Amino acid sequence: DPNFPTYFERHFLYELTEGAQFQPWLLVTRLYYTLPMGLGFLAFSEMMRVFGEVNGWRFLRALPVLSLACWANARFAGPYLLLAVLWLVLERDAPFRKRVLAAGGVFVAVVPVAAWVAHMAWSRPELASAVPQGGGASIWFTAFLSAAFFYLWLVPGTLVSSIPSMPVPLRVVAWMSMGYAGAFGAALGLYYVYYGNVLACYDSTAAIHVSGLALLGLPFGLVAGALAERTRHGRQTEHKPSGTMSPVAWFSLWFLALFCLGISALGEGALVEFARNRVKVLLGLPLAVLAAAGLQSIGATHPRLARTGLGVMLMAGVASMSVAWTTTHGPLGYRGLQRQFPWTKNLFMSEADAHLIERVPKGVVLAPALGSPLFGDVIVQRSGYATVYGNPTLDFSREFTPDVRARVTEFFQAGTSEASRRALVDTWSVNSVYCPDTVPVESAAIAELRALPWVREIVEEGRGVVFAVLPAGA
Repeated sequence: DPNFPTYFERHFLYELTEGAQFQPWLLVTRLYYTLPMGLGFLAFSEMMRVFGEVNGWRFLRALPVLSLACWANARFAGPYLLLAVLWLVLERDAPFRKRVLAAGGVFVAVVPVAAWVAHMAWSRPELASAVPQGGGASIWFTAFLSAAFFYLWLVPGTLVSSIPSMPVPLRVVAWMSMGYAGAFGAALGLYYVYYGNVLACYDSTAAIHVSGLALLGLPFGLVAGALAERTRHGRQTEHKPSGTMSPVAWFSLWFLALFCLGISALGEGALVEFARNRVKVLLGLPLAVLAAAGLQSIGATHPRLARTGLGVMLMAGVASMSVAWTTTHGPLGYRGLQRQFPWTKNLFMSEADAHLIERVPKGVVLAPALGSPLFGDVIVQRSGYATVYGNPTLDFSREFTPDVRARVTEFFQAGTSEASRRALVDTWSVNSVYCPDTVPVESAAIAELRALPWVREIVEEGRGVVFAVLPAGA
């Protein structure tokens, strides 16, 4: 089916390639995640180790390490504060005064540093103006359903069974969350059936339309919870909660909070700007734990059914990984899927491009800012070359990335004026223009470039062309 790539793309994105796209330019800059995580782990492990000691100086010496972690990446400030609160709440044997002092120390170590980093970031106009244009999405629900299909048969029962061990306020939150998730799923299903876009996967658009309606599920969740509580208290054999939440209950709250946040697009899509689809990477662990608890519960009465379910899930996982690594990164997909989704294999390009790159003059090269691979990134790895736009522009320059990308994209579009093209070339002192074969520039735009008096064609192969930019007045 010629429409298969379009229909399959979002399922493919979520289930098969999420986390598997390793671009060379990210390997160093990912330290801004791993370094603060390592420092935070060091700080918390030291604080927990010496917390019971009389001498508080050993506790205090760990706080600067925590400050350094938040300086390296202020995004960790919130999670570290929540981690400290959770730890000190669970540290019931310690005196209340000591826990309050420890919480105050963590607050002083984290909040001023994070506030200062935020102030420095937001004082840069290019960063502040980039946020509204950042875009984003809610979790693509149909792709999530595809990836978690077998898990979702087990999770609802585990969620319901874990709620009784929660304190009353958290039970209310859990039942309301389940009501919202249920109403969202029902409304989304009706939306897909009515508009017939299950295969098209317009998940973010659908989420915008049904998220407000799904709020009606909140009171229904409360009613369902009240009925369940009434039934539970009516059983003579039912024991009262001990006051200590079970580990599965914590995982239930983890899953419900992030799942409801991730699928929602309230405010007619206003919240989508925060790219909440990223929380999907945090759903894997609680999803697996809740499914395992469900299998364990079923295994107590139906061991054969539990073993069968586990076997099916394992086989599905192996099949999914096999598809990913043989057809997108391996030999089976070289002629097919890798060509339809070339960005999944970042070094994929045609032989024509390999030959054309050899003919590019040294200096500043202008290549398209859209498509994959970005040939500016490929060419700039060679000695003596620079590029106007590439992936590292975001991390290693003071340029406002969307503006540069938009100007470069305009250069390679048909109908762009000569004055606009010349202005870009002069601004960046461009020496050559590269039109790739793998991700070709439209033929009308190439014809316009050939007609420019200050551009000379060097070589053409396949659908790719290399142009030299003549000096002004030449």
